[in-house]
Amino acid sequence: MTVTRVLLHGAGTEARAAAGFFQDAGEIELALFDDGGGVLEGVRKLNAAEAEHFVSGALYLRSPGIPPSNTLVSVASSSAALATTPTGWWLKEHAPPGTVTVTGTKGKSTTSALIAA
Repeated sequence: MTVTRVLLHGAGTEARAAAGFFQDAGEIELALFDDGGGVLEGVRKLNAAEAEHFVSGALYLRSPGIPPSNTLVSVASSSAALATTPTGWWLKEHAPPGTVTVTGTKGKSTTSALIAA
């Protein structure tokens, strides 16, 4: 996927990492919408109406804490080029073959140990 515009939704840890990645990549229009007022250094912040317009045709990366019921999630699911999380996008585009991810609240250590064995 050729990325020219990215909308980050949320200014947490994953968004900070994604912002750094895309800023280093060069000619990418990068913007942020954060319901809680967060900011990311060097990233243009949008209000809700601007974000709904910007997301059309853009790569939309929402922080994991953004609920599916959020209005921008609904708009992005029908108008973004791709709507996912920063980790989901990285796994799709950059993870080496055979990469296994383990997420969740409980049991990651046990599951990781079983996978390694």
